[in-house]
Amino acid sequence: MIRAEELKANWDQDRRCPVVHRRRLEGRSRGIEGFAEPTWEDVALQQKEFAPWSDRRLVLDAMVDLPSNLARAVDFLTAAS
Repeated sequence: MIRAEELKANWDQDRRCPVVHRRRLEGRSRGIEGFAEPTWEDVALQQKEFAPWSDRRLVLDAMVDLPSNLARAVDFLTAAS
């Protein structure tokens, strides 16, 4: 069984809500020596480099409660196996 913490730590963040994503990005400080914090402009440039997904994928919304996201993830993984 996948733990909720593992799921939360390993999903690929999909930037479907730019207002929330930008607020989180601009409000965080990872404090990693030698690495600058990314700017919103860095994120926008990086997004242009990604090809659109063409296969089935799991999309979880950070604005949805954890139990609902976890249930969605379990359903996705169950269907894939």
